[in-house]
Amino acid sequence: MPIDFSILTGEEFELLCRDLLDSLGIQIIEGPARGSDRKKDMIIQYTVKDKIGRLQKYKLLVQCKNKAKSKKSIYEKDLGDIRSACQIHNTNGYFLITSTIPSVSVQDILIAINEEGKYITHYWDKYILETYISKCKNGLDILERFGLLKTEYQLYQYMGLVLEEFELIQEITQKLGFELSVYQEMDEQISDPNSCYIAYGNVRSLHLDDRPIGRLVDNLDIFQELNHLELNNIELHCIPKSIFRMLHLEKLYLPINNINIIPSEITMLKNLKEFDISNNPVEQLEIGGEFIKKLERFWIDKSQIPLFREIFEDLKNKNILLNSKNIEIEGLSQDEVDSFFRNL
Repeated sequence: MPIDFSILTGEEFELLCRDLLDSLGIQIIEGPARGSDRKKDMIIQYTVKDKIGRLQKYKLLVQCKNKAKSKKSIYEKDLGDIRSACQIHNTNGYFLITSTIPSVSVQDILIAINEEGKYITHYWDKYILETYISKCKNGLDILERFGLLKTEYQLYQYMGLVLEEFELIQEITQKLGFELSVYQEMDEQISDPNSCYIAYGNVRSLHLDDRPIGRLVDNLDIFQELNHLELNNIELHCIPKSIFRMLHLEKLYLPINNINIIPSEITMLKNLKEFDISNNPVEQLEIGGEFIKKLERFWIDKSQIPLFREIFEDLKNKNILLNSKNIEIEGLSQDEVDSFFRNL
């Protein structure tokens, strides 16, 4: 989830990091304070259990660096002497939290200090920080507290993330108490700049790509009017049953997953016009030519040809036109696809 940390002052960013660490169960020994901090924004403490069950406490010096406005990386001059700071504050190590990313030289220094064995080092860049906020049980409260969940755009961006954790969708609408506004596509701007709207029932297009969230997507039928759904590379092991209840669905793209069966329930999607099942280890079909015949576009891959060959042959025998315009086979050119169908 993109979070606009640039609207925060340095002090606000430190307080956000404090609240996040506290929500994650990390003890704040010394919090942010004004005045000379001697290269310290916080001191934290946490306990870990070693391999034989012994508890070990670690105390870390924390520096929080917000350069989101300039979008500059964090360099050595921004941090000072890390070893000296750890010694002054009597800590076991050092922890950097930044709203951008550490430079290569800073990353190398942190690795070198860690390998010396005297102090442990760690850092969170912008992307790690955003991930921890999204997974934190109080993440929504933290975003709201620091003015990061005020506009429709910010809420809209947050919605894109919390689809990974569906229970949070309902929490957002209940917490903020907003009415819904109709919009046709996920990327269409919402007209009223003073409102925050989530409109499950009116969302027309939904894209969840390249995230390991396959086990979490069986509540998709909250989007009752959906007509375009993309679930690409999200570790699906089957087609979610909720999809079969999306009676308005026209475009369904499920490539690069682990789906091994196309069940008969998919024929319930009477309005489906485009279907992509390429790059899945499909082993079993519960559909026939009637389902494929009605599709305007159908995607499979080269390895799936033997599985579909009998269906294709049956359609050709019924004089159903098959070519690269309505069926795409990944791994074959358009000419090769047309040649394949001619020679069936």
